[in-house]
Order: sequence, then structure tokens, then C-alpha cells
Amino acid sequence: MVAGQNTQVKAVKTRQQIAIGADFGAGTTKLALEDSVSIRKLKHSSKLVTIDEPLKDEFSPKDGGHFYYHEGTRDDLVGKGFLTGELAQWMRPTSHTRLSDDPVMKAENSLQMLLGVLSTSCFNEEDLSVNLIVSTHSKELFSNDLKDKLDGKHVVSFGSKDGKRTSVYTRVLSVVPEGAGSYIHAQSTGMTKDGMNLMSVDFGTSTIIPQVFSPNGKLLYYQPLEAGGCIDLIGAIAKDPSFLQLLRSGRAANADLIREAIEDGTFEYGRQKFNFSDVYRKHLTSWLIPRLQKSLQVTNEWQDSSHLVAWGGGSQLPYMAQLLKSRGIQVVPNGCWANCLGLQKIAVACLAREKNAKR
Repeated sequence: MVAGQNTQVKAVKTRQQIAIGADFGAGTTKLALEDSVSIRKLKHSSKLVTIDEPLKDEFSPKDGGHFYYHEGTRDDLVGKGFLTGELAQWMRPTSHTRLSDDPVMKAENSLQMLLGVLSTSCFNEEDLSVNLIVSTHSKELFSNDLKDKLDGKHVVSFGSKDGKRTSVYTRVLSVVPEGAGSYIHAQSTGMTKDGMNLMSVDFGTSTIIPQVFSPNGKLLYYQPLEAGGCIDLIGAIAKDPSFLQLLRSGRAANADLIREAIEDGTFEYGRQKFNFSDVYRKHLTSWLIPRLQKSLQVTNEWQDSSHLVAWGGGSQLPYMAQLLKSRGIQVVPNGCWANCLGLQKIAVACLAREKNAKR
């Protein structure tokens, strides 16, 4: 180098690499990601609205996201705004899109739900690299669709159309069968037994899925029941005569208000403050017992060599743990988040393997 020669070193901009477990559920979209201190858990109800006109105000609700898609891989989203979670229901109480309405919608709207949930997470970086492990009920049907819809670069502004633009680079590391994440989580919380199979019942929003895993985690049995998940329970409560008498409209009660009252543990319905705890307990038992009996029936050949557990959002319902325990079934800790937390562990491991391979 010649003495006195001016040199300029161009700073290399590195994107923050984030490993995320993504669970695009029919009732709730959940993300698990690691920050400097702990695992962050983010969730929205799986509801979506597309808006053509920008909102006049910026919103930051507890369970709702708002972003504007400026440019990127998804040409079909360019120039549109999106509301997710409770914001979607607020905007269009009866005409918002529910992912529970059709299994295809979970793949079709996965990117919108991902960005909607991320919009509430307060990232300050201009560039984010999001590395995803995603689960699906049917790998054969939805694996390619999920990758096609999620992979790419997306320039968005969170909170409003005129906000700071963020480039989000999304990459699906792998699409795994539903339950793979839950098994990893159960293993990490000491819920698996050496030398024994693990038989689980996944109580979801729209499905009930009995599963059996071998001692090394291989999936031996997986088949959703024909009977529906928590949606059926809430629907039965909504049509209970006590609600019909209270509302005097001849119509069923509002399912979203019932769900909210169950989740917050008050069992108080809307403005009426009608307490339906007795109605809930009656329907919980009549909903659970036949589904549990069928789950045990179809997995009968493995039961003598299996440890029995339950996970999924429905496993966290009030009084559920007591009912399951009386039948020899343990609820996995943090069962509502079991799949998502396990998927995040898989994402971290995949990124670590990639990093080691480059050394």
C-alpha cells in the first residue's frame, strides 16, 4: 500500500437472523422467537382483513396487527394494507376472514398473519431475516404452498402506510408434521418416559388429533377425528337454552364473546355479564368424553406401552386438566404453546447446523 493513500472501508450491513417457530392455527396464529433474554411468545387470533384505503389512525391493540405491503416477492399483496387478529374483527365484525373457515386459508394467508403478528413486536431494524419452521396437518397437501407463500423479500411498514419501511426476508427452513414441535417441547419438559411410546391427544380449535410417537420420536400414528375441536364446544354453548332465553333473539350467542370469557376465566358474556360457568362445565364434559373415548379407541394397540399426555389450546381450558387427570392423562406444561415452542427449538438447531457447515 502506498503511504498516505486514502482508503475507505465499506461497512457490511448484516441482517438480524431470527429463528421462529410458526404455528398457523385455525383459531390462533402463534410465533415463538428468541431475544437476548428469553423466548418471546406472540399470538393473534387467526382473523384477517385486507384494506385498500389507509387507516386514519395508527393502532396498537393487545391482540391485533396492522401493516402495509409496499413491494416484494408477493405481487398480489403490493399496495394493500392488512389487519390481523382482533383489529380485523373490529374493522369488519362479521365479514373478516377466519382461518378456521377452510384449511386452505392457513397456507393462503400465512404470510399476512406472520407479518401481522410481527408488526406488534417492536423490531427497530431496517432489515430482518426470518427463518421459519412451520407445521401443517397435511405435509403432502400444504408443504409447497406454505413455502411458495412465505419465502421471499417483503418491504412493509408496520402500524401505518407512512411508517418506517422494513425489509423482511422470510425463509422456510422446513415444513414438519403437526405434533413434531409438541413432541420436542414435551421431551424438553420431562414429559416423555425412557423406553416408552408417547401417546398424545392434541386439542385444537377445529380438530382433535390422537398421535403416537415411538421412544425415539418417530410418528407411529396420526389421524384427526371426525368430531371437531373447541369450535364445537363453543358452538354448543352458544346454542344452549339459557343463552337463547337471555338474548331472546332466536339466534345463537356470539362465539367470540364466549371464547373470550372462557379464556379470561370470568365466564361473563358481553355487556350482559351473564355468568355461564355452569353451562360451560356441562358442555365441557359432554364434548370431551366421546372425543377422548374415540382417541383412546383408535390408539388402543399402543396404550400398554405408552405414556399418555395432552397438548394444544384445548388442553388449557378451565377444568380440563382435572378431567384428563382422572383418566390417567397428563397435560403438558404450557400446552397451548407446545407446538410453537418446539418448532422454535428446531429452527434454532437448523440455523446452528447451517452455521457449523460454513466453518
